[in-house]
Amino acid sequence: MGADRLSVADLVFMSLMFGLSTTVVNYSFGDGNQISELPIVFRLIDSSFLKNDFYTNVSSSFGPRIFFAKALSFFASVNSLPWIYFGLTLLVNLSISL
Repeated sequence: MGADRLSVADLVFMSLMFGLSTTVVNYSFGDGNQISELPIVFRLIDSSFLKNDFYTNVSSSFGPRIFFAKALSFFASVNSLPWIYFGLTLLVNLSISL
């Protein structure tokens, strides 16, 4: 009877495989919600980016997206932005699958 049960290691391995496969198979940078986030992040990285754009000016000074954009701009000093988005997507997918 004990052989029918899955161990914790089996469950963790299956969760890792599901999280990794859902990230790698359907991932693309710059789609969906990222489109509205990227100008804010680029403005925080470079203050001259889209200097006269109304959406970027308003979004980079107020709103809930500014906190996420500040975190991304901080991480962008360590690695490139596409890799940071991929890593965060992978982290979220792994967390959901666990």
